[in-house]
Amino acid sequence: MKTASNRSKRLSARTVLIIVVPLMLVLLLLNTGLLQRQLPAVSIGARSYTVAQFHYYLYNAYYDFVNEHAEELDQLGLDVTRSLDKQAYDADRTWQDYFRDAALERMREDAILLAAADRAGFTAREQVDAARESREAELTRYCMDNGIQSLERYCESYYEAGMTPELYFACYADQTRASLYREVVLEELAPADPEAAALGETLGDSPIPTAVLTAALFVPAADRVTGRAEARQWQNAHALGQACLDRWSQPGS
Repeated sequence: MKTASNRSKRLSARTVLIIVVPLMLVLLLLNTGLLQRQLPAVSIGARSYTVAQFHYYLYNAYYDFVNEHAEELDQLGLDVTRSLDKQAYDADRTWQDYFRDAALERMREDAILLAAADRAGFTAREQVDAARESREAELTRYCMDNGIQSLERYCESYYEAGMTPELYFACYADQTRASLYREVVLEELAPADPEAAALGETLGDSPIPTAVLTAALFVPAADRVTGRAEARQWQNAHALGQACLDRWSQPGS
């Protein structure tokens, strides 16, 4: 019995060692951020985003919302001192769910725009580089003004372990290029002023302004909490409406 007991103890110790050592290794990798930079979190079309890249979009959605609604957070039911997954956004979702969904929506938009930009050979390198340099200077000043030691510390503090300045600015560059290409698409979709005026004349003695007709056809859904649509949603609605009007005004349509 003594021998069996000793063997049992040795086996238990070995089992614990096998379990604990990998767990410690995983925790170490998580703390260094290596796994967050390597593990895929979201795939959209041909693009795959890591955990760290997802955090870029997630926390930007959060910070943008908090900054925009800073004076009304209490009325909206968001307490920035409490965990987001412990606060209800509505009957079905928490605030964590809300910001996750907002991040995924923006990621889908950017992925679509970047894929289209790649097909069109649209790089806008000079504009992207200029925007990146401006953002880096802005963040550097922010760190100095707020006692943050470095951009590395800023990225880790605001975007969790795994975010580095290099990764942050790579995400920022992609998002900037997507936004720039979106402007190109909107400009191409919008009909010229004479076309819009001619279309208005076909609607009767009291022409309906193009903007009013567009809004009536493509009013975006209002946010459940704020009760209003964000500016970007209205811009998307305007693009859809203008594209529809453009096609409608073509001969034979």
